[in-house]
Formats: sequence, structure tokens, C-alpha cells
Amino acid sequence: MRIKEVIQKTGLSRRTIQFYISQKLITPKEDPVNGYHDFSDEDVRNLIIISRLRRLDFPVSDIRHILRFPGTASYYLYRQIDTLTKRIDTMRRNVDILARYFENNPAPIDCDSLAASLKLMESYEEKKAAADDFTELDKRIIPLFIWTPYLSGNRSEYQEFIWSKISRKVIEDYQPFLRSMKYIISALTPEQLTYSSKKTAQQAEKIASLKHDGLPVHAACMLEQIDAFLRDNALVEKWNLVYQPLIYPLLTIGYSEISSMMFELNSDYERFYNNICVLCGLIWNLLQTTESGKRIYERITDRLLPINWEQNGKGELERMTVFAFSPYALLEKDEITDLLF
Repeated sequence: MRIKEVIQKTGLSRRTIQFYISQKLITPKEDPVNGYHDFSDEDVRNLIIISRLRRLDFPVSDIRHILRFPGTASYYLYRQIDTLTKRIDTMRRNVDILARYFENNPAPIDCDSLAASLKLMESYEEKKAAADDFTELDKRIIPLFIWTPYLSGNRSEYQEFIWSKISRKVIEDYQPFLRSMKYIISALTPEQLTYSSKKTAQQAEKIASLKHDGLPVHAACMLEQIDAFLRDNALVEKWNLVYQPLIYPLLTIGYSEISSMMFELNSDYERFYNNICVLCGLIWNLLQTTESGKRIYERITDRLLPINWEQNGKGELERMTVFAFSPYALLEKDEITDLLF
């Protein structure tokens, strides 16, 4: 379709559409004879997305990433809320400073008195305790990031009810964990978050699909992954940093009543959970009965923080196999320290 029809469908001006083309947000085909652009339905759809995101004050660079990696949209929407909230807080603080001027100052009659008044305004700004940056919105959204693989786009009314129970329970019992997760998620780039989510989902899908006779072979493979993890000094250091604030609480959630709620929400999660329990038992047996397993268990004891193996069903063993592509492993050690401590 030609640009006149696109203008009618989107409500955008010709100049605005040309700008989005120049920024490569859309790439309509160009007629080699007359140079006119030929827009597709996809171009129109993307222009509507661009227009709506621009009205929400999204920068062009973020929109470009969203169109290229639609799976990261939730990350950008969440980050934009945080950006706008901070902007509002700054504007409110500036309004307060300006308003205080009128409480005690006469109108300046020259630049010297204006300069003195402005300097006096600075002294009025009281140092307040840092505002709690963990909002009600964070409490609702962070659980969505954690359980994304098991939250289908079209949930029934009953599934929505179950999910509300799950998120409410997590919010009530695990706020320090959710707060730490917010800092980690906010520090990741969209590409890192997408990579971690995809790899984790692929691993979960594979485990959920395993039949009973395939579990011993997979347990042996997981033991090799654990061995590789323990040989990576950087990963081991990061594990020890995040074990108490992040890994341990997540496992505790997984082995609590919340899992039975998740069974009702998504049957894939139940298959994953049941297979993980069997796999961790098989790996544990290998650690205790085979020579190679005993050597690996010795390295676990020597290199990692103490683990209460009975507390979380030995789920730490499964976490070790996926730690290399977890959100925590994608950050630098210094970044993790700055975020959590």
C-alpha cells in the first residue's frame, strides 16, 4: 500500500513515517522505478506499535529493540515504569524546592539577591531517608519474570485465580528475595534476559519431557554439568555470592506449598517438578556411590557454601546445572556485589 493509505490507517503524518523509515524502525519495500515506498500490513502494525510506545515516552532505541526482540517487551515496559516513576519523583522534589522559596523570601530585585535566594533554597532541601524503591508494582511483576515459562498467554479464569494466590503468597513470604531479584533483573540487558530465559525454558522443557527410562542417562549428563560448573572459578564465586539471597529462597519456594498450586496452573510444571525430584535423587546416589561422584561431592563441599541437602530436596544439584546461563552468572562479580550488598 502507498503512504496515503498508511497515513489514514495509523493517523501519523508523512514526516513522522519518513522519520521512522530513516531510523530503520520499519523497512518498507521501495519501488526501483519511482522510488515510492510500498508498505506491508506488518509495516502498518509496527507503525501502530511505534506510535503507541512513543506516546508513552519510549526512546527510539528501546522501540528498535522491542520490534527486533518482541519477547523482551515486558522488560522494557517494566523499565519504563521505573524510569517515569523516578522522573515524577524528581519533578515533585523540584516543585517542593521552588515552593519553599515563596514561604520565606521576598521577590528578588536584582541578580545578586536572586543568587542569594537560590543559594538559600538549596539549604531548605532536607535530606530525607531514601525512598523504598520496591513498589507494589514490583511485587506483582517480579513473580511474572520468575515463572514466565509456565504462564501461558491465554489463562482461564480459574488459572488467573490460582496465579493470584501464588503471587500473593510469594509477596507475603519472600519480599527480600523479590527485592534482590528486582535489582538483578534491572541490571541485565534485554539480550541477556532473553538469553537466560530461553536457555532456562529449554532446559525445563527437556526435563519435563523425559520418560522414566531416560532419567538415569540424563542424571549422568547433569552430573557432568555439575563437574564443569565446579571447575569454573568465576561461576563458583558468583554462586557463593547469590546462594543465600537468591538461590536458597527460590528453592525454598519450589519445595513449598506453592509448587502444588503451580501444578494446578500448568501441568508442564508438575512433570518438570516430578522429574527433577527423581533426577536429584539419582545424582545424589551417584555422588555417594561412584568414584567420580565422590570426587565431585568433595569439590562441592570444599568450594561451595554449606548446603542443607534435606531442606530443599537436593534441588541445589539442578541449580548447579543451569547456573552458567542464570541471570546471576551473566553479571560481573563486582556488579552482583554492588547490587546485593
